[in-house]
Amino acid sequence: MACLLGLGTLILSTSPNVTGNGSLNEAERREVEQLIADYSPNRLRGSGEQQLTLNAHELTMLGNVLLNSVPGLQPAAMKVAISGATADGEISIPQTLGPFGTVYLNLSASFAQQGDSVQLTSLRAGRLPIPRYFTNAAQAWLASRLQAAGTPREELLVLRRNLDNTALANDELQLRLQWNEQTLERLRSQARQWAISAEDRERVRAYYQEIVRIAEQQAVDNRFVSLHRFLPSLFTLAVERSDSADDAIAENRALLLTLSMFTNELPVSDLLGPQPDIQPGEADTRATDLRTMMFYRHDLSLHFTTAAAIAASAGVDLADILGTAKEVYDSRQRSGFSFSDLTANLSGMALGEAATQPESAQQLQRRMAAAQAETDYMPTPRTDADGMTEEEFAQRFVDRSSDVYNSRLSDINELIAALPVYTD
Repeated sequence: MACLLGLGTLILSTSPNVTGNGSLNEAERREVEQLIADYSPNRLRGSGEQQLTLNAHELTMLGNVLLNSVPGLQPAAMKVAISGATADGEISIPQTLGPFGTVYLNLSASFAQQGDSVQLTSLRAGRLPIPRYFTNAAQAWLASRLQAAGTPREELLVLRRNLDNTALANDELQLRLQWNEQTLERLRSQARQWAISAEDRERVRAYYQEIVRIAEQQAVDNRFVSLHRFLPSLFTLAVERSDSADDAIAENRALLLTLSMFTNELPVSDLLGPQPDIQPGEADTRATDLRTMMFYRHDLSLHFTTAAAIAASAGVDLADILGTAKEVYDSRQRSGFSFSDLTANLSGMALGEAATQPESAQQLQRRMAAAQAETDYMPTPRTDADGMTEEEFAQRFVDRSSDVYNSRLSDINELIAALPVYTD
């Protein structure tokens, strides 16, 4: 026992090395959105190689976005410092130890340029240095886990494989990446799955079976139907399956993940994993060719369900950043920047957040089960600022930090807050 206590005092501290909770302010969130848009596929030239150059501030922001997307790590914070060809990173993770209150696991790592790549040179947990043998073993274990993992982590493996070169120079990290046109959208779609656990698989299957039942019923006379044909029935099932606020949160998360998989035409087996009583290929095909719509648009149902699932599983910040970055990217393509899409994104985020908060999860279930129309959970989108190119957006809204742009977002959020599912 004395040894354990001694080890604990070496590893844990009463104060964090990195203060704050890792959340980004509004300006930083817009910076991350712009980073994602700037490095999106439309910037590719020639063979598809892309050079990414990130300073310490940008790496710190991106690192905190990733930390805040992992359940249980949302209060954690990190910072990065780069000097010439070396870099240092620190992460502070709060831990609650009953009567001892909150303590912090402070991790620190150092990196240096070695040959054609950046290598980890030292790692510490609190005041305890971690021997190189353990860091090498941990990296090998992580690589094997990624190799054996399912679809959500395959995206990380794809990025890892496509990373040709890393370099520290001139106080910046330089990455050479083999990018492709589908990666941004796939990352956005797969982000909603990062939090799925084995315990959720039974829930996913229950909602998938209900979705299939509704889809087969609706497909008799339709090819496109309102998403509203699904949501009240699914939330009625969630009410029946929830005995507590904790149950409601888990049920709501599984519901939104599964519905998003269906609307995005992705195989539910990515969430279920191997199921001995499902015939090969059964879980990898849609029961019908039915497509969902919101306000008579298929794309709005995709935006809404994807944002809801990401917000429920990985956090509102990530849903907002990825959703807005996608619109910035679209403004450089033929589809254009769309406030209708952003309205669907923000509405889905509001639903996903309310569905996974202890004080609102069960109430939201009941209200969604009783919802009468799409307008109960998404305001009718204005179409006066849709399909804008990047140049047209700049003329009307300057940029994503301008007062006129943020006023438009504020108007949308006020409409969402006044919807029947959120008000008495």
